[in-house]
Amino acid sequence: MTTYSVKFPKPFEKTPEIFLSVTQFDAFHNNNIRYNVEVMSVNTEGFKIKIRTWYDSKIYSISGFWLAKLD
Repeated sequence: MTTYSVKFPKPFEKTPEIFLSVTQFDAFHNNNIRYNVEVMSVNTEGFKIKIRTWYDSKIYSISGFWLAKLD
């Protein structure tokens, strides 16, 4: 498991809703690929992304993008 902190360039007035998308990953080909990407600790200043695998999955790299939106 790893976490990545994102700080918004400019703070929001209210806590935004965050959307995540995985756009690429590189994984070990002999095992099943199991991964989870989730948003944590959202506030007006930023948020954290948690990425984890389980069992025998091996991911060498993963990338994506995020979007912050106010209702």
